[in-house]
Amino acid sequence: TEDESMFMIAHWIAPVKDHKVTTWLMDTGSAFDIVSRDFANADPKLKLKKPIHLSTANEKVKVDSRCLLAVDELKSATTPLVMDSCPTVLSIGRRCMDHGCSFRWPAGEAPYLVSKKGEKIRLRLERYLPMLDSTTRVRNVPSCR
Repeated sequence: TEDESMFMIAHWIAPVKDHKVTTWLMDTGSAFDIVSRDFANADPKLKLKKPIHLSTANEKVKVDSRCLLAVDELKSATTPLVMDSCPTVLSIGRRCMDHGCSFRWPAGEAPYLVSKKGEKIRLRLERYLPMLDSTTRVRNVPSCR
């Protein structure tokens, strides 16, 4: 699939720029995966053909770049939008609709994702917010979709 191909590119082919353990906010309210410019090492390589305008909790912002990341625990790649200052966010909607995952949150328990291959990916709660602790590899690539 396209997602598996992107993961292979991000994980094995593109040279590693940085290797981090990070905590992702797993967000049902974001249509986009998002990282800060600092997280992307202030050097995103992927310029958008057309900027995206987002309404954040604080202001409206124009976003004009992405970076390529491999998220090991999800066995997938992502090209998150790069913003000046923000938390690291993975869109649950995008995981479910584009990556074949399901999201479950049983009453009184921690939520989890189920991969398209049926693997359970446990999330932890931080102040009632689902979080994924992940090894993330920032990749330095000349171009991407």
